[in-house]
Amino acid sequence: IDGNQEKAIEMLQHALHSVQQQHALTDIWTLKNRLGATLANAQKHAEAIAIYDEIMRAGCNWPRVHYNRGIALMSLD
Repeated sequence: IDGNQEKAIEMLQHALHSVQQQHALTDIWTLKNRLGATLANAQKHAEAIAIYDEIMRAGCNWPRVHYNRGIALMSLD
């Protein structure tokens, strides 16, 4: 999305809202992981961590989610 992190966050949140009831849990986890990464890239580390925590509470144990959460934790001010 051409470096526009705010627009990317908005679009991912909209996509998540649209798919919550219609898609497999792994599709939702994938979108949330992307949202977390985009939030982190926009220097919104606490918000990214909250997204990763939500995914993990829902049962996702993907190594990438744990890795991304760790990176966001290390980047907190």
